[in-house]
Amino acid sequence: MKNWRIGKNILCAEGDDLVQSFLAVNEIREDGGFRIWYSQYSLTEKRYRFGYLDTDEELNILADTVMQISSAPQKNGLHILGVPAQWQLVQPVHIRLDEKRERLYFWAHGDEGVCRFFAADSTDGINFHVPDFHRPCLYHPNDRAVPLEELKHKQLTPYCNRYAPADPDEPAVSTDMLMNDATNVYRLDDGSFELYSAQVAMRSAAPGKKVPQDPLLRTVQRRTSADGIHWSKPQTVVQPDAEDAFDLQFYHLSVTHTPKGRIGMLGHYRSDPGTMDVEFCFSQDGITWKRERVPGFPRLDGVAGVYTPHSLLKKGDKYLMFYTGYAINHHGQYIAGVAPDTPKSWIGYAEIPCADL
Repeated sequence: MKNWRIGKNILCAEGDDLVQSFLAVNEIREDGGFRIWYSQYSLTEKRYRFGYLDTDEELNILADTVMQISSAPQKNGLHILGVPAQWQLVQPVHIRLDEKRERLYFWAHGDEGVCRFFAADSTDGINFHVPDFHRPCLYHPNDRAVPLEELKHKQLTPYCNRYAPADPDEPAVSTDMLMNDATNVYRLDDGSFELYSAQVAMRSAAPGKKVPQDPLLRTVQRRTSADGIHWSKPQTVVQPDAEDAFDLQFYHLSVTHTPKGRIGMLGHYRSDPGTMDVEFCFSQDGITWKRERVPGFPRLDGVAGVYTPHSLLKKGDKYLMFYTGYAINHHGQYIAGVAPDTPKSWIGYAEIPCADL
């Protein structure tokens, strides 16, 4: 296990509302404090939201800015314009395009059969505009715009129980535009973009092989883009092999770009116990990854899952990670020995010397 130091918890969930910094960007503020992007959602009803926390250097929360869907530009706060007011938005990825422009990527969920991935740009850091909600960047297989025949062709139908009819104002999409909602986007030094997400398919039952409790196969796919809006076809870059446990799936990939190459943090998901660990991997090109094959971040007693943010944050000679911890496993159950009043999730802090990675 790597030489991580686990620090304080910054924000804890209350009741059946969960908080997470999963795949979210963390930034160092000009005053030396931090901006921690986060999501919040409910286990008991369809209710998602996101925002960011501003903290001081000791990680005390100074302000909590919650995203709102607005119909007109506002003077302060965080606002998304151009999407229906009843939609639920979650999992932000904040990217600075240049000195004058910022972008937010996020997932939108709607009861009318919407599950799609958007990019919204801003010139003031307050108002982020979606140009056309009928035409997102990419789609989840559950979205109404995906023809059912396309899902059947990819054997995705059992996973994607979609009931909403298609909207005649929207174009039908191909399976080349499909991905799961565990998605990271990065802007590269040359101004282009790369995206890592999960591909989810039904696992084929092999004779004489165990069938995992979660009978899906999650692999990691990569896409590239010149503008961060129009994306290439997916390329599978990480998948379980014969040396892996029968129930291992790769839930996500978070990437830290360094002068020496990419440091990857895989969501090392064991579906039978429902636990999530962090497996480190390394790459020079984002395509070929050398895996460590074992968890590389401490999952302490009482912790069922550790989920990574968008990337590690370098400060001095250390890497900082604002991770998400869960006391419940991926099946929604507390692990053994955890008191029922324990927060179900929290955003925590950890650090490691850069030389150790």
